[in-house]
Amino acid sequence: MESKDYKKGLRIFEKVYREKAASTLNKIKSYDKELADVLIDTAYGRILSRPALDLKTKEMCIVSMLIPLGKTLALKRHINGALNVGVEPGHLKEVLVASHLYVGWPLCLDAFDTLQEVLEERKRKQKTGK
Repeated sequence: MESKDYKKGLRIFEKVYREKAASTLNKIKSYDKELADVLIDTAYGRILSRPALDLKTKEMCIVSMLIPLGKTLALKRHINGALNVGVEPGHLKEVLVASHLYVGWPLCLDAFDTLQEVLEERKRKQKTGK
């Protein structure tokens, strides 16, 4: 039986990942179902559901935390997630600009490459519907 936190977390996960939510969650479940359940219940249902910050702000925070880790795939997912919940591309750009002061140019520029890639993919998808 799914807990209240799991259901709340799943709703947030679906807002962030939109049409990719099911495939992303299924991929994680293929690694380990319990891990996927913990992610939804705890990370999304208990932490990201906290009311003090809105989801846009939380996604910008997550993007800023992923930059120094150099994890391009996770950064790409959360840049998309931030855009999905209404963060403006210009706000993401400012997060990346500010990051160079703390993480250095190489990681900042890698993050800009990732942002540009995401924006181009979204523009292409919007034009072609694919």
